[in-house]
Amino acid sequence: MGWLDKIISRKKVTQLVTAAEVFRSWNVWGLAVTYFFIGFVTYGFMTWIPLYLVSAKGFSLVKMGWIASAPWIGAAAGNFLGGVIADKLLDKRRKPLMMFGPISLVVMLTALIHVPNDTTLLFIVLFLTGFFINLAWPCYFAYPMGFTTGATYPTAIAIVTSIGNLSGFFSPMIGGYLLDVYKSFDVVFIFLGACGLLSLLMSLTIKEPLQE
Repeated sequence: MGWLDKIISRKKVTQLVTAAEVFRSWNVWGLAVTYFFIGFVTYGFMTWIPLYLVSAKGFSLVKMGWIASAPWIGAAAGNFLGGVIADKLLDKRRKPLMMFGPISLVVMLTALIHVPNDTTLLFIVLFLTGFFINLAWPCYFAYPMGFTTGATYPTAIAIVTSIGNLSGFFSPMIGGYLLDVYKSFDVVFIFLGACGLLSLLMSLTIKEPLQE
C-alpha cells in the first residue's frame, strides 16, 4: 500500500511517554480538531433531522421517528465495520477512513438535499449517511494508540474528546441561527458538508503512525 501510505503520510512518529509530550503533540491536537469538525455533523443530525422531517417533509411524528432512526442504525453498522476494515483490511491504518468519511458525507448530504419526498428513499439516504460517517468513528479513538503508551493514552484521548465534544455545544446553535436567517434546511446541510470538508483538511495535517 505504498501509494496509500504516501497519501496518509505514514511514517514513524515519536512515542509520547509523558503528559507534557502529549500536550505538545500536533498529532493529538490535529486529531482533536478533526474530531471537532466531524462532531458538528453528528450533533447537527441529532438536533435538526427530526424537525427537518416534520416541518420540511411533512411527515407525521410516528413516521418521523422511524426515519430519524436511520442514521443511528447506519452508525451502529458503520462503527462495527469501520473497526474491522481499519484493523484487518488496512493493517491498522486509521487515517484512510478519517478521510473517506467526510468525502462520503458531502456526497450523501447532496443526495439528502435532492432526495424526493419518499419514505423509503429518505430512510436509505439517512442510513447510508450515518453508516459512512461512522466508518471512521473507531479510528478517532484508536489513532492515538499508535504513538502513546498505556500511561499517556488517557491524556491524549481526553484532549481529543474534550475538544471534539465542544461541537455538541456549537452545532445546534449555529444550525438554529442559519435556519432563522435563511429559512432553509439546505443551508444547514451545506454548513454540515463544509464542516466535513474541514475535518478532511485537518486530518491531512496529522501523520499516520507506522506500527511495526
